[in-house]
Amino acid sequence: MLAFEKERAKWEQEKSYICNQKEDAVEAQQRLEKKVETMLRENEKLKNDLRASRKNMFSGAGGGVGGAGVGAPNNFAAMVGKGAFDKYAGVNVNKSTILGAGGYGGGAGGLFSK
Repeated sequence: MLAFEKERAKWEQEKSYICNQKEDAVEAQQRLEKKVETMLRENEKLKNDLRASRKNMFSGAGGGVGGAGVGAPNNFAAMVGKGAFDKYAGVNVNKSTILGAGGYGGGAGGLFSK
């Protein structure tokens, strides 16, 4: 009879351990599901922000040449190229990097060179 009681206590201990593991796993799953929901909401918000910024970038917001006003240097850079933007912004640029409107090795060579 004593051996039976020892086995029963051992099974109860294992059952308790397994139940605790199950509860921990369920809690971890709930935390992960909540984190996924939060990340999905954040992802949607960032997508909407990106769409809005793209819409504003190409909508001609601001004044000046091609809709690129003083407050919109990114529009200006996108329209005329990095070399011209750097020259416009007063950035000291190496002559070899500015190869014209066609980019590196193409287009109107030397168009923006000093």
